[in-house]
Amino acid sequence: MTLWRKPPAETLSTSRTQPWTADALHERYLEDVFGYISRRLPIRAEAEDITAETFAAAFSSLHTLRPHTDPFPWLLGIARRKLIDRARKQKRQPALSSLDIEDGDWAEEGADPAEKLLAAERRQAVWSLVDGLKPEQKEVLLLQHLEGLSIAQIATVLGKSPAAINSLLQRARATLLTRGAAYFLFLEAE
Repeated sequence: MTLWRKPPAETLSTSRTQPWTADALHERYLEDVFGYISRRLPIRAEAEDITAETFAAAFSSLHTLRPHTDPFPWLLGIARRKLIDRARKQKRQPALSSLDIEDGDWAEEGADPAEKLLAAERRQAVWSLVDGLKPEQKEVLLLQHLEGLSIAQIATVLGKSPAAINSLLQRARATLLTRGAAYFLFLEAE
C-alpha cells in the first residue's frame, strides 16, 4: 500500500537564475496547490475559490519569497492559512474529502468483486485511522505522504522546527500502528 506521492518535479528553484514570476508560479504549482486544497474540501467550487485566494495572496506577497528557495512549501503555507481562515469563519475544522489513493494500490486490476470490496473496506479503515489522529499529526502525515514534502518543507509550511515535525510524525505513526494493529487483528479474528 502506497500512501505517498513523489514530490512535484522542479520544485526547487535553486537552479533558477531568475526570481519566480506570478505566471511561472501559477503555471507550475496550480495543480499541486489545488490538489492539496481539494483533499481538504469536499466541494470542488470551494476548493477552487480557496486556490484562487491562495494564488492572489501569493502574488501580492511574491516579493517576500526569498531567491533560490523552494516556493512549494511557501504556497502550501499560504493555502493552509486560507483553509484555517475558512474553517474559522465556518466554525469547523477543515476535513479531508478522501485519501488520494488509486484503487490499484489496494486491489489487483481485474480482481474479483469480493477482493475489490475488501480493498474498499481496508481503504475506508485506513482513512478512519488517519482521520482519528490529532489535527497536527494528521496534517504532517498527509503533507509528507500525500504531498511528498520533506520534513524541512513541512516545517516551513507549518512554521515549526524540523525536530517538532519529526516528533509529530513519529507520534502519528505510533498511533496509527497501535490503532491499526488492533483493528486489523480484530478483522482477522472474525
